[in-house]
Amino acid sequence: MVADRDMRRRSTPRRPRGWSLLRSALFGLVAIVLLFDRSARAESSSYAVAKHSTPQVWCPSETRRVAVTFRNTGARAWSPKTHDRVSYHWRDTQGGMVHRDGLRTDFDAEVAVGAHAEVLAKVTAPSTPGSYVLVWRMLTEGAGWFPEPVSYTHLTLPTTPYV
Repeated sequence: MVADRDMRRRSTPRRPRGWSLLRSALFGLVAIVLLFDRSARAESSSYAVAKHSTPQVWCPSETRRVAVTFRNTGARAWSPKTHDRVSYHWRDTQGGMVHRDGLRTDFDAEVAVGAHAEVLAKVTAPSTPGSYVLVWRMLTEGAGWFPEPVSYTHLTLPTTPYV
């Protein structure tokens, strides 16, 4: 009986000394690679708003479709397959965030580096009347926002709805 127990112990592979240290180092390396991949993707992803037809006056909580043309100034193509999308943020006139993570709009097709693409972005205005800054943004869903552009659209929401 003692011999059987000894045989079972020997047949179970033993982990080498320092296994937990090696395992921790491997997990750390994987985390660093994932973070590097995310930052490299952000650095290779940039854009410019070439033109837009954003109305200057909106009613509170109004939703509209706005034609926006983006130029791919990055080092990689944008694609619906990689979940590259158009969105927006609303800021107050001092730059404070009013609404983050606006509605998403997909591209119809891949956008090559240096190419332009027009989308009809769906936008909902803030619910409170006032002056706001609309910031067109791009993101890769699940990976993060592209670096912020340098131009913004200043809009005023009237205190009474127009007809």
